[in-house]
Amino acid sequence: MKPLPLRWRLTAWFVLGFGLLLGAAALGLHAWLARSYRAQFDRELDRSAGALQELHRQEREYFPDDWSAAEHAVQELLFEDRVFVALRSDGTTMTSRGFSLVDRLVPQLPAHAGDTLFDVTAGGVPFRVAHRPLGSDVSAFVVLSRASLDQRLARLRTALAGGLPLVLVLGGLLGAAGARRALRPVAQVAAAAGAVAREVHEGRDTFTRLPPTPLQDELGLLTGAVNELVDRLGPALRKERALVAAQRDFLASAAHELRMPVTILRSEAEVALEGDAAPGAHRDALRRIAEEAEQLSVLVNDLLLLARADSVAPEIQPERLFMDDLAARVLQRVGRHPAARGRELRLEKFDPAPVRGDPTLVERALAVLVHNALIHAAPSDVVVGSGSDGTTAWVEVTDRGPGVPPEERERVFERFVRLDGSTPGTGLGLPIARWIARLHGGTLTLESPPGGGSRFTFRLPAA
Repeated sequence: MKPLPLRWRLTAWFVLGFGLLLGAAALGLHAWLARSYRAQFDRELDRSAGALQELHRQEREYFPDDWSAAEHAVQELLFEDRVFVALRSDGTTMTSRGFSLVDRLVPQLPAHAGDTLFDVTAGGVPFRVAHRPLGSDVSAFVVLSRASLDQRLARLRTALAGGLPLVLVLGGLLGAAGARRALRPVAQVAAAAGAVAREVHEGRDTFTRLPPTPLQDELGLLTGAVNELVDRLGPALRKERALVAAQRDFLASAAHELRMPVTILRSEAEVALEGDAAPGAHRDALRRIAEEAEQLSVLVNDLLLLARADSVAPEIQPERLFMDDLAARVLQRVGRHPAARGRELRLEKFDPAPVRGDPTLVERALAVLVHNALIHAAPSDVVVGSGSDGTTAWVEVTDRGPGVPPEERERVFERFVRLDGSTPGTGLGLPIARWIARLHGGTLTLESPPGGGSRFTFRLPAA
């Protein structure tokens, strides 16, 4: 079953709550007015009884006894809607006018002679009676039909019963109109969300905003939150699409780079598997397979590291490091590389340069810079220096090779970029080194020192 729209549900809850409150108010009003009507009825009846008592007191000096004065007083007071009754202790009765139910009513009066106000019923008709003593053996009663009171109460109940549904219906209509008006911003938010969904599907990166509302209520906060979401969605989608495009290019470039060593490995393996090949050919094929496997291993590790960098920034365990120690260790390790034969690797501008970082990653970045200088700046020497100014610490790797044209100095930090295709490499070392620098809150830049060549500066915050 399809649920009702929200505004109709709100209206139903409003009508229910309003109806309960209105019903409670109607019951309270009925009780209060009914009590007020009865009190007014009793006051009027009591005044009549008091008038009879006062008249008897005034007339008593003119009559020989209380009964004679009571008979006169009863005959003097004439009202259309009430009857005055005088009752003597021996049962003698005097009424103010003819009363068809007097024979049924009078026998009930002595039983209530001690009460001031009481109810009796005669012939199925309810009466309200007020009692006053007139001397020692005479009682006076004022009898008034309850019909007027009951009719007034009935009209009150009819008015409440008839008016309550009408007020409830009018309240429901007003509630529905109010709910519709109050929920209009919600409908606008839903329409804006639908528009944004269509715009996202269309490939757009700018989206429709909701008109601002001057009210700072819950709906105003909702409008502001939706607009903030819309404002952030565009840059987030652009960043996401750029990342997807970069990953697509990355996968294409990775597939291209992997194709060559895999092809060589397969070719050399086929040569080694030839049954009539000389033992020396087998050895050469296996050596080339080992070399390509090592190169392939380096490439795969670099690809995994860059894929890790693209997905999420890894958590590092920083330690207190000294850049001069790392640089010395890197020179010692890279110095054993075949490309370092006949080359001088010098550590100059010796400074401890303390930093906090991951020793494995920082050493990897420095090794990339020194190895890059050996490969691309042959046959020049490589000079490594460390320094610190109290705020940052750095390692500089300088060579006297052909250098990098100014327009290419940022491009060398892009993945798979190799300015000289004849030199070995994957084009991933410098991007990895810059990523490591940025991971530690630092930078990696390329400059041309006086006299030519290249100078890479790996800079981190000082510890």
